Amino acid sequence: MAQAVEQAEDGTSVVARVVALLRAFAEGGESLSIKDLAGQLALAPSTVHRLLDQLVAAGLVERTPGRRYRVSGEFSRIGALAARKAGVLRPARPVIQEVARETDETCMLGMLLPQTLTMMFVDKAASARPLPYAVRMHRARSLLWGATGLCLLAWLGPSAVERVLRRGEPSPLDGRSPPTAPRWPTGWPASAAAAMR
Repeated sequence: MAQAVEQAEDGTSVVARVVALLRAFAEGGESLSIKDLAGQLALAPSTVHRLLDQLVAAGLVERTPGRRYRVSGEFSRIGALAARKAGVLRPARPVIQEVARETDETCMLGMLLPQTLTMMFVDKAASARPLPYAVRMHRARSLLWGATGLCLLAWLGPSAVERVLRRGEPSPLDGRSPPTAPRWPTGWPASAAAAMR
């Protein structure tokens, strides 16, 4: 039993599957069906059903009419508490508000997600005359597309940059292919670090 909990038949840990399920709920629509989740996560419907039963029992997911599921209030409470303790938002908020005031532009705070080498916007301050440009917060985004992602990418080491480039994530706007992996000069990143001092 303990081994079944720790490792699934295909070698994927059950914890990884649960995290993938919770991520799908957090990034998806208001509610999802077993079919939606099975297709999105490439899991058998019976596996999704079993994991959902456990999440319902734990109070993190709840059933809705029409045999669909959504995150519970407890899931939202845990997420809000974790975000509050992350330590970045409180000191950053006055800064982005001041930038928005001084520039009369919307200012957003982007954060690197090192485990997945992606980024997300975690806070924003709107200008007095904001353009009708909607940006979804707390959604993982590629580092290859957009000024914020490229700025974060510039501070990563060569192996991390190559990993991001190898994923080949197309542009979310027009499907354009990303650039190819660069050939790093001898001595990089030590020479680059010295040049920035």
